[in-house]
Amino acid sequence: MTGWVVGLGALAMLGGLLALNHLALLVIRPVVHPPAATPADHGLTCEAVAFRSDGFTLRGWLLPCHTREQGPAGAAEGAEGGSPSSVPVVVLVHGWSANSGVMLPLAKPLVEAGYPVLLFDFRRHGMSDPAPYITARQYRDDLAAAVAWVRERLPGRPVVVVGHSMGGATAILAAADGTPIDGIVTIASPANLHDVTARFLRERGLPGGVLVHLLTPFWWPRAGMRFGRLTPERRVHEIAGLPMRVLAAEVDRRVPDDHPARLARASSEPPIVVPGTGHTDILSSPRTAAQVLGLLEVFRQPEDPVLY
Repeated sequence: MTGWVVGLGALAMLGGLLALNHLALLVIRPVVHPPAATPADHGLTCEAVAFRSDGFTLRGWLLPCHTREQGPAGAAEGAEGGSPSSVPVVVLVHGWSANSGVMLPLAKPLVEAGYPVLLFDFRRHGMSDPAPYITARQYRDDLAAAVAWVRERLPGRPVVVVGHSMGGATAILAAADGTPIDGIVTIASPANLHDVTARFLRERGLPGGVLVHLLTPFWWPRAGMRFGRLTPERRVHEIAGLPMRVLAAEVDRRVPDDHPARLARASSEPPIVVPGTGHTDILSSPRTAAQVLGLLEVFRQPEDPVLY
């Protein structure tokens, strides 16, 4: 009898572990949405680009369209063929389960102001290769690959990463781990990924706080590093001195209200609330574009050429 009890207990424990593992995978398997819009829908020309990260092909758009010999890359050379322009390249980074199309409303005013912009999709997002799952470390690695691609394609320019939601958190993690980023704007970004995951689970009727602690051992091996190193508010002090702005939506139902303030405190940057915006429509607000352009102007020099 005792043997049966032990056996049933072991089976129940195994079933519980399998259920937790399944739930852990669901959380790091965002639903894939192809871009609902293209640059052409916003009146923008683009070059379709692709580059590799950990064996996955990531795809996106370089705005505006140009060749290696002509357009912005060529115009960036001084009139006498001197040093590269100080006009930054902007890397726009989408959030969890989103795609580069979501970032196009923000890309348009940046391109119109004369800044080259790279938009790309993380693995398991949008146009990029499928992947079995994606953790904060893989987001970080994909952004590092995007920055490396930009620096090879448009050498000599500052690279400013503008990230929405998870994209902003990823920018902080990548910069703290040595990716050569010259400036960051976070937009409605979480300070702590455990907190937003717990909120995500609670919204689905589950005990979020308890589950996050139970699921962490299943995420840890897949992330390949301790979660303390994947927590933006714990890492942002490592990039002190980097030009940075922290933007928050006025009403955000995805990221807790205190998260931008927590990022701002850790980075010594005051949070900037964009009036009349929510978690996603903050990307189409002219006030958001103005804040991003304000940071970009830090890098421009009076003698920089007009690109377009």
